[in-house]
Amino acid sequence: MYEIINGIKSPEGRLPVSWPKTAGQLPYFYNHKNTGRPADSINYIPMDKIPIAAWQSSLGNDSHYLDVGFTPHFPFGYGLSYTTFKYENVSISKDVINFNEDLEIKVSVTNSGKKDGKEIVQLYIQDIVGSITRPVKELKRFKHVFLKSGETKEISFKISSKDLEFVNHKIIKAAEEGTFNLWVGPNVVQGLKASFTLKK
Repeated sequence: MYEIINGIKSPEGRLPVSWPKTAGQLPYFYNHKNTGRPADSINYIPMDKIPIAAWQSSLGNDSHYLDVGFTPHFPFGYGLSYTTFKYENVSISKDVINFNEDLEIKVSVTNSGKKDGKEIVQLYIQDIVGSITRPVKELKRFKHVFLKSGETKEISFKISSKDLEFVNHKIIKAAEEGTFNLWVGPNVVQGLKASFTLKK
């Protein structure tokens, strides 16, 4: 604690939950299911921007609170540091994999700040379409990486169809063919995106 308070060592902790803005947002899960009318930053209208005497229909029909929006105060996986990290050049080994193949994901991470520090690189995956509704994102891998000021490292992850399994409508744990999105970043809301397809 002494080393962190005095700037000798950089903080390394990350949030294991999403931290809401108000109690009215609870329960708030990072891996929630999508709604039929998901909110986004483009169409979101905050309360102070609503025209006087506006009809409800003019506000759209997105799932969000008018007073606090649709994002948490701090997202899952978020953490502070005395330095900054830059993510670049995410790549995947294949655009299409079968059930017996591994997918390798690589990303370059640079300590762009003036102090040495540890970053927790996080990999999230989204199954776009499933036989039952799937979460908007799921944490699948993470790595602790120590970087000196100005240093760059290439970080790699491997996943297989086992990582894409879920309990389906037949109460069987299995992966399903389809397209998946992935993100590599410092928390659930930031990251570089790529897509791949799982086929038999």
